[in-house]
Amino acid sequence: MNENDKNIYKCNVSAENLKTLNSVTLAYIGDSIYNWYIKKRLLEQGIKTIGELHKNASYLASAKCQSLIYDELQSLLEPDEIDVLRRGRNAKSTVPKSATVEEYKKATAVEALLGYIYIKGDFDRLGYLLENAIKIS
Repeated sequence: MNENDKNIYKCNVSAENLKTLNSVTLAYIGDSIYNWYIKKRLLEQGIKTIGELHKNASYLASAKCQSLIYDELQSLLEPDEIDVLRRGRNAKSTVPKSATVEEYKKATAVEALLGYIYIKGDFDRLGYLLENAIKIS
């Protein structure tokens, strides 16, 4: 893959603009990144049927599972990442019936963190944290 091909993965948001994005926006992007990664990993593990992919992906993407990831991931984070995690946890959002308020806040925080790192363009760091998230779950 040449450099021009890699540009499809980049999000062209300046560092200045990244700082102004609210936590819910970061979580929206992070949710997409996390769901893509989960499905990619499940395929790599040999899960091929839609039913099994959906069942496994639904659990891994659940607020309950992401809440566990939140608790374990903190020790791996840099100061700016901890700040994004804190802001994500404090973001105002509507909690679905499938999760407790605490689980949903933690899940939103994890998604905001992943969105932040993706938009920042630190793909090595993103891969490291996604891999650890999968191991935790």
